[in-house]
Amino acid sequence: MTLFFTQETGKILVDDTTGNEVAEQVEIPVMAVVTAVKDASRNDVPGVDITAIPMRGYIVDFGDFVGELPISDRVRASLLTNPETGGSETGWFTFHETVTSFMVQVGQTLGVPISGLFNAVGDGA
Repeated sequence: MTLFFTQETGKILVDDTTGNEVAEQVEIPVMAVVTAVKDASRNDVPGVDITAIPMRGYIVDFGDFVGELPISDRVRASLLTNPETGGSETGWFTFHETVTSFMVQVGQTLGVPISGLFNAVGDGA
């Protein structure tokens, strides 16, 4: 799974619509190895979001990320669904636990443990 964290570049931009100054942000892809887990406390109930897939795994490659991982409870995500064809689903990964800079430091060698829900958006590719 690829998780897309946002990081500020240090540049200030002017919003065309409001004229306000805003910090420029870029998305940095971070690689995670995850597996779907059966959540015993979760039941498929009509009207409840049944597209959420409970997952657990590790962040294993921080790519070009510089500095501390921003504290976030939800990031954009892409889940590889078919390695042979490269098919994937895009959506959001909601963390069960906030990934802190301390967790990143401790897990730098083995990977940072993560768990959360993947919500697919659209019908996949």
